[in-house]
Amino acid sequence: HLENVFLWELSKDSDQWYDWEYDGLPPPFKLECVRAGSHFGWRWTSYHADDDFDDEDEEDRCQACEVNWLDAGPNSKSIHFADYIDELETEIFRGYTQPPTKDEFRQLLKQGKRKR
Repeated sequence: HLENVFLWELSKDSDQWYDWEYDGLPPPFKLECVRAGSHFGWRWTSYHADDDFDDEDEEDRCQACEVNWLDAGPNSKSIHFADYIDELETEIFRGYTQPPTKDEFRQLLKQGKRKR
């Protein structure tokens, strides 16, 4: 599987990279390959699937942006579409296909804390 071979992430030398002061969820600076049925794509995520977690907050710390499909993506009228959505669901970074700016990231974290 391609997703298990390569681990890509945003370079710290990039103009889009920034430090964050928050102790939990990091920005989505890691890239992962996505497969949903016969469809392939990629998305930015806060952690790679292989990253180790020392605590039980894994789900809160693993957040992803929307998928950038290499083809038309899953058909919303497909009987399996709900399965795709459940598997690829994003909460905090919904609507983002690339990492948010530092200011957007801070705002998203504030909004996320208010929802809990």
